[in-house]
Amino acid sequence: MTLRAATVLRFMLPIGILAGGPTRVDAQTSFMRLAPDLYFYDTGGAANSTVLITNEGVLIVDSQGTEREATALLGEIRKLSAAPIRWVVNGQDHGDHYFGNAVFKREGATIVAETETARTIERNYEYELEWRRLTRAAAAHVPPDVTFSHQMTIRLGGRDVILVHVGAGQNPGDTVVLFPHARAAYPSGAFAPKSWSSTAYASSLDSWIAVLDRLRALDVDVYLPGHGQLVRDRAEIDEEIVFLRELGAGVRTAIAKGLTADEAARTLTFDRYASWRGSDRRERNIRNAHYLLTTGRPIYFDYLDRRTSLKPY
Repeated sequence: MTLRAATVLRFMLPIGILAGGPTRVDAQTSFMRLAPDLYFYDTGGAANSTVLITNEGVLIVDSQGTEREATALLGEIRKLSAAPIRWVVNGQDHGDHYFGNAVFKREGATIVAETETARTIERNYEYELEWRRLTRAAAAHVPPDVTFSHQMTIRLGGRDVILVHVGAGQNPGDTVVLFPHARAAYPSGAFAPKSWSSTAYASSLDSWIAVLDRLRALDVDVYLPGHGQLVRDRAEIDEEIVFLRELGAGVRTAIAKGLTADEAARTLTFDRYASWRGSDRRERNIRNAHYLLTTGRPIYFDYLDRRTSLKPY
């Protein structure tokens, strides 16, 4: 069954987030219970996952960045349930969020993604391996089995899981996964708190901000980002919007002054965001934003299409 977005928001059920601390997996990673059947796998900065565990089976959003990492996640799930892995949702097309697909495919999972996300996964695999310095042995190529264009509802264990394409934000196929019974949303690549999220994939900074506005309007109590800790305060989304506006304004000013991408990257420091995740990639993100605002196209896809020899990574 597929529901319109307005209907999704109207029928969010009033079940709150459970109190209690997370289960510590290692020094960085925790497995947090959010509802009787919903868990957030927080890796402490690398790609996160969200897991729904029911008697009928298990659904996972984002399959981790290598088969080894996916196997570790599977191990945590197996401590709680022997139920079959039914579904894996690829919420975005970055390798660190889908390179674990093979592990769950071997468990019998059906892998689903938004159409543009699936299309990119089909063609970016080799480059994602290259720039992440991985081998095929670390992450076999397992693309999605099922795609959707606007919205899809998966019914599992008496729960509805609603997949919504929220527009082209950081990525063309940005997907938010809604868990109405827990009043929770997993926005995968569309939003990460206090983060210099990559500008290489974005087709428009303004469109990305519009996606964040849509996420902010969701009738949920908690956001489970693809990177970083869970978010209960919408002010953190506002922070990301302000950051993208300042980034865009700064790079546009540099372009108007005739600065090259390298000159803009050296000149623009954005000191107030120096403590944010990914700030070590500041210069690269500024160069990629310069390319976007100069050409009107994302450098990542231009590189894949051989329209430029400039590498986004």
